[in-house]
Order: sequence, then structure tokens, then C-alpha cells
Amino acid sequence: KMMKNSYIIYFISTSFVTFSLQNGNCVHAASQQILLVGDSMASFMGHTLESFCQSAKVSNAGIGGTTAENWAAYTANDIEQCQNNDWDSVYISVGGNDFLGSGCTMSTSELKSRMEGAIQNIVDNIAPGASTYLLTGYCMPFSSEEEGSEQCGSPSDFMPLSEVTSMVSVAMP
Repeated sequence: KMMKNSYIIYFISTSFVTFSLQNGNCVHAASQQILLVGDSMASFMGHTLESFCQSAKVSNAGIGGTTAENWAAYTANDIEQCQNNDWDSVYISVGGNDFLGSGCTMSTSELKSRMEGAIQNIVDNIAPGASTYLLTGYCMPFSSEEEGSEQCGSPSDFMPLSEVTSMVSVAMP
């Protein structure tokens, strides 16, 4: 069953500032409790959100290098910033390191399963009860970060990550 006010919104990270700001002002009220969880994209977004939404309480629990598999296993007690259970909004960024770690060869079904496991754990155990959960996407690089790398060498190699990010579905409490 779905809680009336809970939902997951998918948006691409390039739209982050547009979504979070209106006319240069943060749309989150001063009383908002915002949590960011996931990989380095969450960490980066947390720093950005902290600078633009100074009136909101932003807790940045993004950890660079973490995978969806990591977030599927974590508990709120594992992450210091996640021990408060009174979140209004939770920004989630998972799956990128899983896909990149496979050399951009992971199947969409495997990536989807990993991402859904992580998101379900975040919703159920790490940050339960938030009114909004936002699943972020990833910017697509023009080329591989590593010189001479044949895998993950072109933007089309990253398309499965974007496709899966828009397909995930989890049960809400």
C-alpha cells in the first residue's frame, strides 16, 4: 500500500538547481529537513543544496564510491547523518558506481534490481516516513574518464544507466 503523501520523483541531475530553486530562492521552507543519500552525486548535490537552501536543515550522507549494493545493506545506524527519522525530503543517488564498475556492461535487469534494493532499503530502514523521495539521474560524460579505456568510452555506453533510473519502482510504506 502507498502512503498518501509519499512518492518518488525521478529527475536528472542537470535539472537539480531548477527544481530546487525558483527565482533564485530555495523552494524548501525553513523547517524542511532534507537528507541526501547515495554516491558522490548525492554528496555533490548536498554541497550545492546547502549553499542555496541555507534556511533548510540539509544532512549530506552522500559517500563517494558507494554502490547500490552498499546502500541496500546499510542501516540508519551505519550512517551518522541518517539517525534522525524526521525527514521531509530524501534525495537518492545510487547505481552509477555499480554500472561503471562493470565497465558499462551490467545488464539493465541486474542494475534495476540493485537500484531497487537500495532504494527500498533507504525508504524502509534508512529514512522511513519522508513525504518525498527524489531519485536523481546522472550526467552523461562525452568520453571515458580513463585514457585508453574502450569500455564506457562513449555517451551511448551510459544509456542503460539513464534508462534504468527512469524504470525503477519500489513499494512505499
